[in-house]
Amino acid sequence: MKLPLHIAKKYLFSRNLPKAINLISAIASLGIMLGCMALILVLSVFNGFYSLIHDLFHQFDPHIKVTIQKGKFFVPPSDFSEWLNNQTEMQAFAYTLEGKAMLKYFDKQTVVLVKGVKEDFLKVTRADETIKHGKYRLKGNQNEALIILGMGVAYYTNANLKDELNPMQLYTISNQHDLMTESESAVLMENVFPSGIFSLQKDYDDKVVIVHYDVAKKLLELDNQISAIEIKIRNLKDLQIFKQKLIKKLGKNYKVQTFYEQHESLFKVMENEKKFSYIVLALLLLIASINIVGSLSLIVVHKKRDIGVMLTLGFNPKQIQQIFLINGFITGLLGLVPGILLGGLIAELQSKYGFIKLQGSDSFIIDHYPMQLQFQDVFLTSLTVIFWVLLASWYPAYQATKISIVDNLRT
Repeated sequence: MKLPLHIAKKYLFSRNLPKAINLISAIASLGIMLGCMALILVLSVFNGFYSLIHDLFHQFDPHIKVTIQKGKFFVPPSDFSEWLNNQTEMQAFAYTLEGKAMLKYFDKQTVVLVKGVKEDFLKVTRADETIKHGKYRLKGNQNEALIILGMGVAYYTNANLKDELNPMQLYTISNQHDLMTESESAVLMENVFPSGIFSLQKDYDDKVVIVHYDVAKKLLELDNQISAIEIKIRNLKDLQIFKQKLIKKLGKNYKVQTFYEQHESLFKVMENEKKFSYIVLALLLLIASINIVGSLSLIVVHKKRDIGVMLTLGFNPKQIQQIFLINGFITGLLGLVPGILLGGLIAELQSKYGFIKLQGSDSFIIDHYPMQLQFQDVFLTSLTVIFWVLLASWYPAYQATKISIVDNLRT
């Protein structure tokens, strides 16, 4: 193997080769380098957005959410709280209420999803970290009801955090009275003062508001019923194990969803987009690798006499083939290594300094493309390049073994 390697390097960097061959080899390496760099950067962008969305939703959503299969509300099993507290995987849990209501402020109104929570909600999530204006408060100094608005809801209603005189109104329709015959009793209303505005993601910002559990309980006319049990576990490695324990404990009437299952469609779309982008850029790398076929074929033609001499001296066809496979591999390596290094460097600099800006970033939570370099992407890129390079090198290397010794020596 050492001798074929030595000869391959000598051929590749030989000054006796025509300039056209050296130029084609250089173009092949340059194309692979640019393809590697592009692939690393694109995959890093997808990793960055995936991580960003993952962290954002983790601020507002629990690791595990338990709801009822049929209907909206349910009474949790009597021994469930005690059972949860005895589970070593469980860190904290909270009961929450959710229901639709109309939010009104002067002449502005919009339909919202009211989420009623208690103080223990912050033990399960980091919702207070999503606050962009104001504070995370559910009750005022005089025990008045407060409301935390999504950014979109605040925009639609022209909410004013400084208005301490004019409250906002939350309206719901009672299930216990007929709207047609008892219109006054059928409409439930609660005055609330805005205390903060959060920003998370458009679907949340445009429809979700947070109030104290007691306010939601009055609006939805509920007693001991809840909408969900939201659970935070100590170690995400135990996520699936703890989910199965919950299913076994609660039975088939309950729906147990992990964090990823709560946003399954979004994460699947992002994963599929990343796979599709990889396939497209991998095909571009194949096109760049095809230049190796041309450069090696020209080297084979130019070195026919040398091949004949080596065969006469006892080289076998496998060793001749190895020479040109190694030649192609080195050409690919000269593009792969700098491509990965440059792509990785740009990804790390972008992650740290954010010099490549997002268009329309004023309406988004960040102003630059997030990037996150991962080892598996570097490994996948390297594997892809090596595969294409060896595939492209095989045909010229094979052809080098098919010319007879006599024909080679005559050349």
